[in-house]
Amino acid sequence: KIKSDVDLMKDIRSWKGVRHSLGLKVRGQRTRTTGRSGKAVGVKKKVLMEAARAAQRKPAEEKK
Repeated sequence: KIKSDVDLMKDIRSWKGVRHSLGLKVRGQRTRTTGRSGKAVGVKKKVLMEAARAAQRKPAEEKK
């Protein structure tokens, strides 16, 4: 029942439905300072980023 109610709110594009679809708080809570966990991807280490870029370059070079 709850899922169908939330889906209905999303379908009619009500304020609560929009908040649900964006994954934000719905019931008037503060969002500026609280509830920040899980929203941002975070900082990745430079070594991991360089390794990922190198891995992306290799398949592109093989296609040529």
